Amino acid sequence: MALGVAFPVMMMLVGMSVIHYFRELRLIEVQMRQTATRIGEVTLGGIRHIMQEPGKGHLNQILTDVSETKDINQILLIDLSGRIAIDTTGLSLGERRAKTDSGCIECHSVPANLAARSIILASPPQTLRIASPIWNEPECHTCHDPASVHLGVLLLDMSLLEARGNIQDDLKIEIAISMLFTILVTTAVYLLVDVLVVRRITGFKDPLEAFASGVFAERLIVPSPPRDELDALAASVNQMAVELEQHLEEREQQRLLRYHAIVDERERIAREIHDGVAQLMGYVNTKSSAIRLLIQDQKHSEALEQLEQLARSSQDALQELRISILGLRLSDPHEDGFFNSVESFTVQFSELTGISVDLRLSPSDRFPSLSPEIELHILRIIQEALINVQKHAHAQQAWVHLSDNTHVLEITIGDDGRGFDLENTSNDGQPHFGLAIMRERAEGIGATFFLGTEPGSGTRVTVRLPLEDR
Repeated sequence: MALGVAFPVMMMLVGMSVIHYFRELRLIEVQMRQTATRIGEVTLGGIRHIMQEPGKGHLNQILTDVSETKDINQILLIDLSGRIAIDTTGLSLGERRAKTDSGCIECHSVPANLAARSIILASPPQTLRIASPIWNEPECHTCHDPASVHLGVLLLDMSLLEARGNIQDDLKIEIAISMLFTILVTTAVYLLVDVLVVRRITGFKDPLEAFASGVFAERLIVPSPPRDELDALAASVNQMAVELEQHLEEREQQRLLRYHAIVDERERIAREIHDGVAQLMGYVNTKSSAIRLLIQDQKHSEALEQLEQLARSSQDALQELRISILGLRLSDPHEDGFFNSVESFTVQFSELTGISVDLRLSPSDRFPSLSPEIELHILRIIQEALINVQKHAHAQQAWVHLSDNTHVLEITIGDDGRGFDLENTSNDGQPHFGLAIMRERAEGIGATFFLGTEPGSGTRVTVRLPLEDR
């Protein structure tokens, strides 16, 4: 990211420096053309003044003095025949120049009206030549032919190397400054990204590895309120860890719930076998022995009566066994839905026992959302209460009512049976383990358990569950 920022910045700065270089170079050339032109005009003025007065021999010295001006390489004075009359360097004095020679052809190759007074020569390189025609003015007619328009030309050569060298040095300095600025920007961006992004993202590593291993106690440090998107992301990760931890705890609770449910079912099955099948087997054994003795004594009518009693007892035991199997087959309310599970059990219970069950539930849109553990315990309480109705109440009708009354869920299971004396919970000779189990289940989910009954008035079991924390 730092390089991605630095490279465009550097290219932009270098590009601006190059543009500035060519612009400054063009300005310098324009200024030097103007300066050289003025020097040529001033020199021509000096030449005319000297030619009008005695002492024309001093002309060479004057031009030599002018050529010593900074950046002026040489001054040439050429007559109409092309002969170099004056050369401040003395290298080409007396030579003749043709219009096709280098340094002359650049001007003479174009029409006179379009010829430029200043050109840049290819040889010597980087040399600016200013051509100043010497006009044959009236005051010159005393010495020169009046028919000639010109007397010659003054050539002034200036070097552009030093000026361009200075500009190139400036360009190098600007490029160096640009590169230094780029390095500083790159370093600043790198450190900024490293501190504000990379290190903070690296801080996610250990907590996320802990989450992946199933440990959700790690937390990221998040200021309050979050400063930016990374802080918001860290807060989301912490929230995710909290929810995963809660989910793990819920799974553990469900595992324990299933374990306790298995243990409870085993205890209930053992109790059912003891109270039902075991007693029936003892009863069958006693009755069969009695019937055998009656048959041996030729008391066939009494033996037949005992057989009828044995058949009725077998039918009752079979019914209890089917109800027990129904309880074992009861599905998880969390999977099939609480309403469906309660309705399914009451319908099958009525079909097996012949006891009509009136089921009334609050509308599903008003019924509170309960945890799977609470739903299962409520369903087991309803199941246990109805089984007690079948075993002990001798009832024709039962009812199951569930209602949501002002933050309290109330479950009522009642019957129109014979009831019993609360002071003696073993009025039929069988221990009422179901009452204790129902009470324990209710207290385990934070509910209160009420039992109302008396001989001849039926029985009512009421469970009230507070719903402040739905």
